[in-house]
Amino acid sequence: MSRLIDRFEYRPAIDGLRAVAIIPVVLFHAGLGCPGGYVGVDVFFVISGFLITALIWKDLESGKFTFSLFWERRARRIAPALIVISLTVLCAGVYFLLPADLEELGAAAVSQTLFAANFFYWRNSGYFTGAGEEKALLHTWSLAVEEQFYLIVPIVCWFLFRFAFFRRRRVVITTICVAIVSSFLLSLYFVEYHPVNAFYLLPSRAWELLLGSLIAFVPCPPNVAGRRWLREGVALAGIIAIIVPIFLYTKQTAFPGLAALPICLGTALLIWTTTGDTYSRPTAVARLLATKPIVFIGLTSYSIYLWHWPPFAFANYFTVTPLTFGQRIVVLLPGLFAALLSYHFVETPFRKRVWGHSRRAIFGLAGSGLCLTLAIGVLFLIQQGFPHRFSQNTLVLAGAKSEIRRFKDAEIDDLKNDNLTDMGSPVSDGKPTVFLWGDSHAKSSHPAFDLYLKQQGISGKAVSRSGTAPVIHWRSPRAHTDYFDTEAYNAAVLDYIDSHHFDDVILVAYWGRYQDSDGRFPESFLRALSDTVEHLQSSGAHVWMMLNVPIHSFDVAKVLARHSDDIESVASQAAEPTEQSRTDGFDLRFLDQLRDRGVSIIDPKPSFLNSRTGRFEIVQQYKSYYIDDNHLSFHGAELVLMPCLKQSMLLAGPTRQSLPHE
Repeated sequence: MSRLIDRFEYRPAIDGLRAVAIIPVVLFHAGLGCPGGYVGVDVFFVISGFLITALIWKDLESGKFTFSLFWERRARRIAPALIVISLTVLCAGVYFLLPADLEELGAAAVSQTLFAANFFYWRNSGYFTGAGEEKALLHTWSLAVEEQFYLIVPIVCWFLFRFAFFRRRRVVITTICVAIVSSFLLSLYFVEYHPVNAFYLLPSRAWELLLGSLIAFVPCPPNVAGRRWLREGVALAGIIAIIVPIFLYTKQTAFPGLAALPICLGTALLIWTTTGDTYSRPTAVARLLATKPIVFIGLTSYSIYLWHWPPFAFANYFTVTPLTFGQRIVVLLPGLFAALLSYHFVETPFRKRVWGHSRRAIFGLAGSGLCLTLAIGVLFLIQQGFPHRFSQNTLVLAGAKSEIRRFKDAEIDDLKNDNLTDMGSPVSDGKPTVFLWGDSHAKSSHPAFDLYLKQQGISGKAVSRSGTAPVIHWRSPRAHTDYFDTEAYNAAVLDYIDSHHFDDVILVAYWGRYQDSDGRFPESFLRALSDTVEHLQSSGAHVWMMLNVPIHSFDVAKVLARHSDDIESVASQAAEPTEQSRTDGFDLRFLDQLRDRGVSIIDPKPSFLNSRTGRFEIVQQYKSYYIDDNHLSFHGAELVLMPCLKQSMLLAGPTRQSLPHE
């Protein structure tokens, strides 16, 4: 194998490529265009894979490689700026965050110091974990992926280099290709069935870093290097493959998987056309990337990545309405200024050995900083976010968030073992006659149904799973849920209903969640809902369908708690009837067809309407009706929804009725 040491040297175009990565990320987070700007992270992954593998193999070939030298370089590059931003965010969190959120920030800081931030956000990315736009350390997940790669790749390279057979170019390339294909196939599987795993975990992201590793061993060959037009075409194709997804992709794009392929291949092609003897004759794209302003942005990209996001997270956390264009610009500028300070006074001095000049010194300083971050995070956890910082009214309002703990999703085994949630009066003789089936809105509505059935002396059962519509033979193509067994689960629910012969089945869901990207219900969903109704009716059950409660544009409980001294002002921002679809997006004719088939439809929205203000009510005497923007709290369910059910439902055989037609 030709020695990497003979051809590995600094390439300003690669620093320019870092600028191509960071600019769309910043614009995406700032809401300033670039709907697919998050793909910049994938550009970073490929660059990191290339540089790290090339540096390790270069040192192995020269006989200079040691693990301590490698991790010293990583510590100088990563740790100082990361520690400073982490401590800054932790200090700001004490001032800004409510107890539960400060406690979560502490947990995030602990996971970060253990190089496991991606695991933390993977485990805490469920349906009820709050908006990612408000998590100030969320962006460190990608650093954790790289850190885990940095722990594994030097050990693997060192092991391979010990054996002459594994030093052969063909063997090394084959080994990397096998790893790339394996990781990519895993990514495809996870994107389809476990999208959260695919996004956060190294096994499904490793192929992106390994693609960069592959380029380190495959320089641009002479038959390409000698044809300038071909190199220019390859480089142009590479930059186009990166830029197009930045503007074409959105948050709804299934990612990474196949969608990440053009970005990663494009990055690899750009790096590839700058390797080998082609560096003396850079392409037009390489010359553009190597210009001083773009290179400077690339050099500061790490600090920009660290510092640009926390100001937006705190701004999103504290505002009631989405930031305006002008506000986003104002929030962006301090982050960029802080990034410049960090680059000049933190990142550069450590990297150039002005500070922490010896290996022992940098390990000591980095270790101390990480231990301090860890200790503060643990303190936040032990003290449960220091609740004494707030008034009792604030804590009462914030307490609605803790109700999330009651949201436990049902599994197929629960249905098989009859381990479902009870409703209403205890069964003394006979059997439960009412069955509540739905997604997370069925969970949050359960207290209302439970209380109503108790008043009626009726017993029932409830089953629910977040992000899973109560319909058979259908699974959303959009990533509403991380469950891959949706169809099997709903079939098991239907089997349970059939075997227990319920008199009444109530379908409750956040129906709008199952619309397509155009805001319409797919025909497949409407057919599935109709088939579900038909099946339930054929089993002898009367079918009820509850439409959505009012949906708001902000996290009601959190915003009320943050502005507990002016809850009337927050209430004035609540949704109005004109902002809500009376039919939750269903065609009125479709609902009429369901009514004609005997389905009783309940619309709870009018019960929340304040006729004086013309807005939906969200709070009463410091008791929030919601735990977030769309799920009811205990108070909302019992104080508002239960009276609505009392007016809308009669579960006494032939006297049962529904609301009048709209």
